Amino acid sequence: MTSTKRTYHKKAYLRKGANAKPLILVKFPFDRETVAQVKSIEGRKYNPDKQCWFVPATKTSLYKLIEFNFQLDETLTASYKKILEKPPDKPTKMEEYVLSNPNPDYILRPYQVKATAAALEFLMKPKSKDNAVLVLPTGAGKSLIVASIAANIDQNVLVLQPSKELLEQNYGKFVSYGYTAGVFSASLNTKEVKPVTFATIGSVVNAVDLFTNFPIIIIDECHLVVPEPGSQYQTFLTQISAKVIGLTATPIRMKRYNFPEPHAKICMLDRMRPRFFNKYIHITQISEMATAGYFAKIDYRDLTKRTDMLKLNTTGADYTLDSLRKWWRDNGTDSTIEQISRLKEHRHILVFVPDVQYAYFLKDKIPNSAVIESGTHKKDRRKILELFKAGKIRVVLNVNVLTIGFDFPALDCIILARPTRSLGLYYQMIGRGVRPAPGKDKTVVYDLSECLKRFGKVEDLKMERVEGFWCLTSGGKILTNVSISEYRK
Repeated sequence: MTSTKRTYHKKAYLRKGANAKPLILVKFPFDRETVAQVKSIEGRKYNPDKQCWFVPATKTSLYKLIEFNFQLDETLTASYKKILEKPPDKPTKMEEYVLSNPNPDYILRPYQVKATAAALEFLMKPKSKDNAVLVLPTGAGKSLIVASIAANIDQNVLVLQPSKELLEQNYGKFVSYGYTAGVFSASLNTKEVKPVTFATIGSVVNAVDLFTNFPIIIIDECHLVVPEPGSQYQTFLTQISAKVIGLTATPIRMKRYNFPEPHAKICMLDRMRPRFFNKYIHITQISEMATAGYFAKIDYRDLTKRTDMLKLNTTGADYTLDSLRKWWRDNGTDSTIEQISRLKEHRHILVFVPDVQYAYFLKDKIPNSAVIESGTHKKDRRKILELFKAGKIRVVLNVNVLTIGFDFPALDCIILARPTRSLGLYYQMIGRGVRPAPGKDKTVVYDLSECLKRFGKVEDLKMERVEGFWCLTSGGKILTNVSISEYRK
């Protein structure tokens, strides 16, 4: 009896995973090339029992499967007809260049390739007066994009961060990919200059002579660059002849005015007066990341009570501490937070609290909780966050600290108990929970502070041109370059 060799084909089928979430089942011959192709798809998982792979049912996955010559079944084709009718954009020459220089330690997502290519195109052009911005949502992997830019430029690169914590994070990611770099930071007790150097602005501002041969400067969290003369960034950058690229999720700054009465506006970086950044060279929309499966689903639960006692401070930019304290007391906010903390559906809870004394008061009432505030020693903060991520501390009560640079994808619950008129702060608070993670199907956000009503869902935030000007909008409502007092109440 003669045996015939069984022929396997590269096929993809639509299936339902946990919580009825759509997945794509892929079957193929287990040759080295095809396995490598499937492994390049973000979020893929191997099922050893069924000896098959599953990939997320996203536009990016579908385009990848088509690129790899997989045959899509009829159900899959019919369900994603609109996506499949529109062919993926062809890569530009610079994008092809980025893709042709891969690092074996990471795979760039499509928007990361586009952001890196846009930065390289800008940096390789002749010197201009423009200072450019890459707009990338929280969770987009800015550290990876910084590494990709620096690795693809054959010139000295200085990467500036606003804090030592963010420096340690960006530097750690960079060297983990096999690259070498120096660290220049007084607070970290090291001042080593290399072709790629990570530094804090406070450390380099008085060491300009060491960086005059750095023609490229990358600024993380560039919305923190104060454009007025005399600021640390301006003092340093005006003495360096370099091309500057900034990265941020929030390309806005608060601007205060005194006429006709004290008030404040949230202004786009390119519409500040004075301004430093004047050109957006790449924008990744939050909706783009959500569609591709890179942005966690957010379940908003509005528990707002009275807010009429909140009073704006003399600048008109945010609320006074006294009125925040009255808001907390009159609404029984501590009791609400206690009740939420007892819910078993949440594994990791991050609470944003307006005042230190209330944070410590809650700590004494909530089991397995800890406080992080500006006075928390660095070693204690690190230990608390390690225990928080390990699940040994379940609730962290945060006072004006963990809004930038805190990455914890498994975070599944956020309590907004800190009313604010700052769009940037609102986005950064919710941004702590937008990263997807295994075993996490959503992030629950409890809003006790009316922020959801005022700013809308972060997924609805969009950067678009309105009458020729760049704006941030939410559900069609313009949120930037209008007086804060005009926000929905």
